[in-house]
Amino acid sequence: EAMREAIEAHKLRDHIAIEERHSPDSLFVKGRPETVIIDAASIQTVPMHGDTLAMFKGWFDNEWGYVANTLRLATKAHQLMREM
Repeated sequence: EAMREAIEAHKLRDHIAIEERHSPDSLFVKGRPETVIIDAASIQTVPMHGDTLAMFKGWFDNEWGYVANTLRLATKAHQLMREM
């Protein structure tokens, strides 16, 4: 739950997804626009030096994830240029 709240609070929803319905694999993430899809079943927390460490498995589609991030960056750059 804390991970989901952090994603929403920092507006990372376009970059990070948490998958709870089924365990993601390379076929599942193909073509997804997020940078990484976290397998909810893999999330573990471990106490470490007075803090809490979160460990999880994340899946990504190298090619499509890169393209999606490049498009987001180009769109943002275009918006900023129009504001000048």
